[in-house]
Amino acid sequence: AQGAIPLVARGNENPAGLDLHGSSDYGSINALVVGATGPSDEVAPYSSPLGNAKWALMAPGGIGGGTPARDVLSTIWKSGALNQYAALAGTSMAAPHVTGAVALLLAQGYGQQAVVDLLLGTADPNVSCGLNSPTCAGRLDVTRATAR
Repeated sequence: AQGAIPLVARGNENPAGLDLHGSSDYGSINALVVGATGPSDEVAPYSSPLGNAKWALMAPGGIGGGTPARDVLSTIWKSGALNQYAALAGTSMAAPHVTGAVALLLAQGYGQQAVVDLLLGTADPNVSCGLNSPTCAGRLDVTRATAR
């Protein structure tokens, strides 16, 4: 009611494409459910299926290995240290890409549903969402979304 757009990092458990998280439960909730892609737009091997999520899309999450060429450079907390960074992979790295896109569109004056519609309507459908993700719109495309 206050304009927030819930966002869910789908999860990092995808052994052989099996869905261990009960994704059918996402079908009726109004939340952007995010899976992860690697640096070549492939579904990250750890990214859990998006199931029947009402609003589903992929975003860059890295592939694993701990290098900036393969993963997402992010801040990280280390006890006693300031301004630490690390190359990390996961749907927790993918979700902030979508959060940033949401913030950009809200700043342009779009309302809740318009933001969701823009993100899903401008996602790249040529990027696979993986197995068991029939409602996924594709990979986030911030340039297309903010250019409208």
